[in-house]
Amino acid sequence: MPYGPKRLRGAAAVLLCVAVLGGCTSAPDRFCGRLRQDYRLLDLSEAIEHHDRAAMQRAVSRLRDLQDVAPESVFNDMRSVIDALEAAIDAVVRSPDPNADPSVSTGPPIDTIRVSKLLAEARRPAQDLATYADRECGLDLST
Repeated sequence: MPYGPKRLRGAAAVLLCVAVLGGCTSAPDRFCGRLRQDYRLLDLSEAIEHHDRAAMQRAVSRLRDLQDVAPESVFNDMRSVIDALEAAIDAVVRSPDPNADPSVSTGPPIDTIRVSKLLAEARRPAQDLATYADRECGLDLST
């Protein structure tokens, strides 16, 4: 089933929501506190929608900064989720802008098979992060 930019944004938003929502001197407290302070899903969603490469890169950079303070128990999960998200964002950035003149080719179409595979591979690490957030940060990410 092909994935358009809207569906990709939705998948990225779900992964981000599960992965990086987060509750401040221990490593887990610092990580949870930074998640609460720095996480901006709306910014990333809008950046994807508007093909704003600079805003997408800033959002991924913030996520990488969060990964840097992630406790060892979730560091690799965080990396897996961010890597998948970054690859999905790259596919969107390289694809034609849906708001542009359709007669002007600006890039290859989104490789939906690759993006779907990357996002599917990130589901387990994203769930592990959600479990961590619940257990260590007192955050229920299922709602």
